[in-house]
Amino acid sequence: MESRNPVEGLSELLKRTPAMSNTIRYLTENTAVANWIRTGLPLHENTNTCEFCGSQIDPERIESLRSHFSKDVSLLEDELIRKKAGLQNSQLVVADLHKNDFYVQFRDGVDRAQSDLKQAVTSYNAAIETLIAAIDEKIAAVFKEVECPPFGDSLGERVTKAVEQVNSMIAESNQVTDSFGQEKGKAVSALKLHFAAEFYIDEKLARRQALIEILTRHKSWYGNVGKQLADRNSELEAQISHAQKGREELNTFIEKFLIGSNVSVAVTSVEGAERFQLLRDSSPAKNLSEGERTAIAYAFFLIKLKEGADLSDLIVYIDDPVSSLDSNHIFQINAITKSFFFWHDSADNKTKLTVRQLFISTHNFEFFRLAKELPVKNKSRRKFYFIKRVGAKRSSLMAMPSSIIRYNSEYQYLWHVIHDFYTSDDKSNLEQLLSLPNALRRFVELYTYAKYPSDESVDRRADIIFGAETSKRVLKLLHHFSHSNNLLGISQNDDLLCDIENVVDELVGLIQADQQHYDALMSAVP
Repeated sequence: MESRNPVEGLSELLKRTPAMSNTIRYLTENTAVANWIRTGLPLHENTNTCEFCGSQIDPERIESLRSHFSKDVSLLEDELIRKKAGLQNSQLVVADLHKNDFYVQFRDGVDRAQSDLKQAVTSYNAAIETLIAAIDEKIAAVFKEVECPPFGDSLGERVTKAVEQVNSMIAESNQVTDSFGQEKGKAVSALKLHFAAEFYIDEKLARRQALIEILTRHKSWYGNVGKQLADRNSELEAQISHAQKGREELNTFIEKFLIGSNVSVAVTSVEGAERFQLLRDSSPAKNLSEGERTAIAYAFFLIKLKEGADLSDLIVYIDDPVSSLDSNHIFQINAITKSFFFWHDSADNKTKLTVRQLFISTHNFEFFRLAKELPVKNKSRRKFYFIKRVGAKRSSLMAMPSSIIRYNSEYQYLWHVIHDFYTSDDKSNLEQLLSLPNALRRFVELYTYAKYPSDESVDRRADIIFGAETSKRVLKLLHHFSHSNNLLGISQNDDLLCDIENVVDELVGLIQADQQHYDALMSAVP
């Protein structure tokens, strides 16, 4: 069907008449005769004899007849013929839909929709036929005005609505086909649930489920009781098993060495013999860190020592027990070493060594500092040695430098240098004078930072602690010498070198005013 109204322009076309300048009135009024003559004119193109009666035809009469059928008439007839062809092509044909091609629920609806569509198409085509008849009438009498039959828009709208209804039924049926698998799945699922519900009711599964829950609670209770009995059994075995006793002691040491660790030792039976097994939580421990290995090895070492009948006759060498351990564990190792190898004799009121002789080696300065504090009352019996590498495969054992032994910090050492000069009778030693300003300046930096910990410069901190006048007098000299670039610059300022003694006296006086701090420093000076 054409998208536009088929009547559009037809009314004007049916009422149009060709130009009448050369028409013959008789032929205009007698359409049948005009059509007869028009059909016969092409037969007389090259003859003057009438093909009908055989008489001679007047040339003027032939020309008059040809003029009657003008070009305007041909054009009008051509338009009418094209319009007729268009109307014929716009006629509709309805395809028959078989209701058996649709699902049962759509069949009645398809019959009704198809019936409505056929009625609408019949009415539409009938109206088109009326229009074609009017065109035929016009073609037969082109000089006659023909009235255009009515053609309402409702005819096309009715057809369109009927087509949409049929298409809707087809789409719904196709949708059922497309969703068949999903609907089938839902149906199967619903059927399974139905049968499951029937089975649940017939087999009285609710009562069985309640029984299972009761038995599960009983199983849990018996499991807890069994665990308690197993733990109690382990405790009793520990009382009579040497390995179990060792396990308890070993776990005690490990807990002390590795605070917060989940590593422990259990006893397992291997071919009838009790063996230790390392666990992490409740699983065999794998991929132990170097620190964990060191701590466990040291703990096992201490346990093995306790197996000796008389520790007092043993010579013990401990090689760096803090290797790969962080600072927190270093304190634990030191504390346990102290408690294991030293004991207090209340009778003599003395701290004594549990073994005959104890050697401890380490490359960790923090552990060395702690080891120096081990309770050895007789200092003459305590010796310190230093191993120095002197070749690719050679080392030398020598006495440890006193500077390493004596002081636990740079700050104490600097005070020692300053105090030695302060108490010295000879204030003219050039070597001591040249090194003293740097020691003084470093000491002032550390002291002022300890008293006033801020991001201020040493000059600003000294102003706050000593007062502006005193700090300028002390620091001006120290800045001069500590920043000199050559020995000549120092030797040309003998007056400033002489003033170092005054600076030292003033600084010591300032520290003495801080009595508690001064006493602590003096306790470190030999």
